[in-house]
Amino acid sequence: MNRVTKEIAIALKEIGYDVPCDAYYFEGGNDTPNIHPKKVDYNKATSVMSEILGDLISAPTVYEAIEWLDSKGVYVCVEIAVDGWRAVVFENQGVDLDVIDILGALPTRLAAYTSGLPIAINHIKNKKV
Repeated sequence: MNRVTKEIAIALKEIGYDVPCDAYYFEGGNDTPNIHPKKVDYNKATSVMSEILGDLISAPTVYEAIEWLDSKGVYVCVEIAVDGWRAVVFENQGVDLDVIDILGALPTRLAAYTSGLPIAINHIKNKKV
């Protein structure tokens, strides 16, 4: 499974990501997610190891993160183009769509989704300020 990076996981936690998943990072640990057989909202969980390695951070897959962003009205859509994959990040404004950014010439569909994540997250962060 393609997990979000630790940096993206932290940013998702900051904007309220709250979906149970089966992997987590330790805030003070390495950049490799820990896999667990049970889905938990790790952003609200604690561990005995938290005292040493810091808070737990949910580590969703890229697609789980995209679905959560969809539920917040910010979308990362991908399409194939002549020069590779393209990501279009937009917000649903009722009848209108507000295009936030377009990223092109990406080698894979996963790369397009992954490159759109920080833009969508920053858009939500900036709206909360």
